[in-house]
Amino acid sequence: MAGITSLLRAIYRGDGNEAERSLVTDRPGNLLVAGGMPPYAEMTRRGMGWQAMNTTALAALVVRPSTLANCTLFNNEPDGGLTYVIDRAFGFNLVTTAAEGRQGMWICVHPRGLVTPTNDITARGSMSGKANYGGRAIVDTNMTVTDQLVPLAA
Repeated sequence: MAGITSLLRAIYRGDGNEAERSLVTDRPGNLLVAGGMPPYAEMTRRGMGWQAMNTTALAALVVRPSTLANCTLFNNEPDGGLTYVIDRAFGFNLVTTAAEGRQGMWICVHPRGLVTPTNDITARGSMSGKANYGGRAIVDTNMTVTDQLVPLAA
């Protein structure tokens, strides 16, 4: 059976002058495209981005957290449900001691089977202007944790 040869062309309609342009593929035939919008623009347009913020101050940590997690994102989806991706996290240091100060963030990964935390961080907003968050994510502050380092699977 002979292979099928294709010529890919596109119509450019930008400044009123329609013109044909070639489309480019790599060696295996994957179509190479460049996004014309900033990163996450399509996700935001579709209403898939949300943000949560703790509105009360938390004490700075001086050692690795062993009993409390200042902020927990809990995936309360059923098996096979949505996967949550943390796009960014931030912290703000309002005051510091006179001693040399350095900042860092501790990110906690809770294993499967964790007790469902309290949903006490309710300051949530949509990246696309949707009204209220209606999903299954739970965001908690000061959740009890066990001081245990769990190796990540390879």
